[in-house]
Amino acid sequence: MTDRALADTGPAFLVDFTFYLDVLILEHLLHYAGSSNLEVALVFGVYTLAYAVLAPLLGRASDRGGRRRSLLVGALIFALVPALLALNLDLAPGAEGVVVRARALALAPAAYLGIATLALANGLFWPALQARIGDRAAGPAERARRIRRFNVAWTCGKASGVLVAAAWLVRAPSTCLPAAALLGGLVWLLLWRDGQADTGAGPAPSAPATVEPPVEERPQHAKRPFLVAGLVANFAVWAAVSTFVSLAPKIGEHYGLGPLLEGVVLGACLGAQGLAFLALGAARRWAYRWPLLLASCPLAALGLAAVVWADRCGPTAALCVLGAVCVGAAQAVTYAASVFYSLDYDERRGMRTGVHEATLALGGALPLLGGFLADATGDVRSALLLGLGVCAAASLGVALARVR
Repeated sequence: MTDRALADTGPAFLVDFTFYLDVLILEHLLHYAGSSNLEVALVFGVYTLAYAVLAPLLGRASDRGGRRRSLLVGALIFALVPALLALNLDLAPGAEGVVVRARALALAPAAYLGIATLALANGLFWPALQARIGDRAAGPAERARRIRRFNVAWTCGKASGVLVAAAWLVRAPSTCLPAAALLGGLVWLLLWRDGQADTGAGPAPSAPATVEPPVEERPQHAKRPFLVAGLVANFAVWAAVSTFVSLAPKIGEHYGLGPLLEGVVLGACLGAQGLAFLALGAARRWAYRWPLLLASCPLAALGLAAVVWADRCGPTAALCVLGAVCVGAAQAVTYAASVFYSLDYDERRGMRTGVHEATLALGGALPLLGGFLADATGDVRSALLLGLGVCAAASLGVALARVR
């Protein structure tokens, strides 16, 4: 892999590893403190609501002020937030998880303030990084290769973060947040080393010539139904994935999964997503083709159904893993489609990727309603059923976009 490829994939891996380590740590700390389903879901919910507003605005700002500036400021915030949380929260092993002692700001306000600040960091980072990938690509075929590497990188980072977070927190709680701060600092150093001018569109001078057959070019009006369908499907399937992440401690408790098995279920979702990204291959194999996009939301709904009835129909852990795999594979299709369609324009890539990220964020806010339903019914599976219904409705929306 070239240095230019590592300039995209290295930060993508480290940022998502760090971010989801932070998210799962804060969710589990609130869970151990006796918080409700809604209070735990608020961690990811506060983030997604803030991110939905910030991502399009900051993506557009990267079109005007430069990608590198946005990336460096975002990485700096990724380092500062866990460092400040580590200074405020004294974490120690306890009989039933982790004992938290807040030095200045109480746990819940500190968690929500910290995660909202991370939304600012993500809003600066992700639209700018994705737009830079589009800027540096020589054409659609190379753009597809870069997107594929990028998707695999952030998926591996996210999978690693959710896989180790719960077990790491229980075994060595005082080291988690300082480690996340150090990783944020490493991201900043990697981005600082990459000094290529980044404000203009077009590939890097050293970009290799593409040898793949060209992607089928379509007029702008013919691309719009695919973009709309990709955004709708991505919203719904990301809501399903976010339900797993937002309510991971509560879902694990309901099904009797310990910290390790809980991490395995989340890791299976992200592992399937990464493998599916690889299987999608180059853009010529799937771009502007309907079958995969049409199948994605029903597949996610099937996966959620497997988890909902896991404790009634067979080996609970195995069915949870199987359901997570289905959701992860569906997410790969919808995310790859949404980001490719967003970048397959010559102008305002920062704004378009910001809209893509904001759509994800709105889907990620759905577990707030799921957490409310889980508290009202006393059953965390209510949140999973909500996600199932959203995926079913999105299946119809994608089909209608194709008809139009």
